[in-house]
Amino acid sequence: MIFDGLKSFVNSLTNSRNALNNNVIVNNQRLSLPMLRDLNKNGLYRRVVGLKSSHCTKSGFNFDDDASQEFYKTINHEVINAVNNMVGYGRGVIVLLTPNEPLSEPLKSINNLKIKSFGGDMVTAVSASFDLADERYMKPDFYVIREKQVHHTRVIDFSYEKPPEIELPLYFYGGISEAELIYPQLIADGVVERAVPSILEKSATLFYKVEGFKKALLAKKEKDIVRHFATLENMRSVYGAGIIDKDDEIQVVNQTLTNLQESDLITLRRIALVTSIPLTILLGEGARGLSNDTETEKQVFNEMIEGLQTKYILKPLGDLMELMGHKRPSIKIGQNISALDKAKFESLILDNASKLYNMGEDHDAYLNENGITNIDENFT
Repeated sequence: MIFDGLKSFVNSLTNSRNALNNNVIVNNQRLSLPMLRDLNKNGLYRRVVGLKSSHCTKSGFNFDDDASQEFYKTINHEVINAVNNMVGYGRGVIVLLTPNEPLSEPLKSINNLKIKSFGGDMVTAVSASFDLADERYMKPDFYVIREKQVHHTRVIDFSYEKPPEIELPLYFYGGISEAELIYPQLIADGVVERAVPSILEKSATLFYKVEGFKKALLAKKEKDIVRHFATLENMRSVYGAGIIDKDDEIQVVNQTLTNLQESDLITLRRIALVTSIPLTILLGEGARGLSNDTETEKQVFNEMIEGLQTKYILKPLGDLMELMGHKRPSIKIGQNISALDKAKFESLILDNASKLYNMGEDHDAYLNENGITNIDENFT
């Protein structure tokens, strides 16, 4: 092997401090289900999950006919819950329930069918197919939901980022949660968040000079002194001062909170980076600076949403729609844009459709593809 690099034969300290020689990337173990439940109650993580799941399912699909669109409206709530659980826990499922049919038996009929969504923290897998020629290779044969065994034909599985194949059993043949993908960034943000009130409380620190304190330490008799000053510190806050004996001397050291904003911002920027959610959208703020154009942020966000829909949502949603006798949906172009931008976009699409009509092309398909309701052929 040929290594293209430099090594100092003189300064061994430089070699030992080289980041490449002293660091290695390690993979965190799978987050436990109790930890995932706690993270899903965390404000920052809840916002990340909410932004992704809500925008992925909010008027983001095109349907070829009105019947399919109306049916989707009836199941939209369960789909939103499934996608929300998919991002938050790595998997969300929709179970197809039929009366008088055991859940462990294959689905036979869709008459009187009801659907219900469940989160990945409630779903495990009993077994999977290891036949390379099987279309369900490395997919569960049965799911276990609340101690009930459910046949795979009754489950619409929304799984998030797929783990390495050898680790699939560890994830019950599901996906990796968003929390596990951004766990180091969540930890870093938590450290900064925890440090802020502590630094604020100690921004003006009192140092008590007590005569004989060193001798008390050596004699292991400092407990009473420490207890005395601990009581005074409990009485003190940023709103007041403690009461001490007049013979004690106090020195006040004022501490300036430097780089606090930068430290807070860098953790949020890393979270924005790994989630592909622009910082302005993550914080819910307008862009700052002279060139505060948000078009780039919108484009990045929309591309991320469309990527999630294509990779994780379209297939299971299409399977559900097809099972119920409807056509598979497609992604709507130009999602999550303002009313003004939407009006400009629709105006451009209508202008292009008019040109296609004059050329004798299929303008209806073009309008439907771009998420605009079909218009009568005489619209020109």
